[in-house]
Amino acid sequence: MKNPIDCETANERLSEFLDAEVPEEILEAIREHLKLCPDCKVRFDKAQRTITLYQVTAGGKEMPVFATVKLTEAMQRAYAKQG
Repeated sequence: MKNPIDCETANERLSEFLDAEVPEEILEAIREHLKLCPDCKVRFDKAQRTITLYQVTAGGKEMPVFATVKLTEAMQRAYAKQG
């Protein structure tokens, strides 16, 4: 991998990653990071499950952007508290 990323960068790009709205190089860097970092993998998996749960209970509707942003911000705050 050319440019590995750290936990902070991965978490900053969480929302974009889940929406596949980042360049392919960054998508790959995050995927590689998630293979090596169990903490981020758990965080990303929880976010994805939350979005999926919303879509199932909302009849397949997309999660509103503001909700995705709020979820990402909350996860970033929790990550920052952990160190």
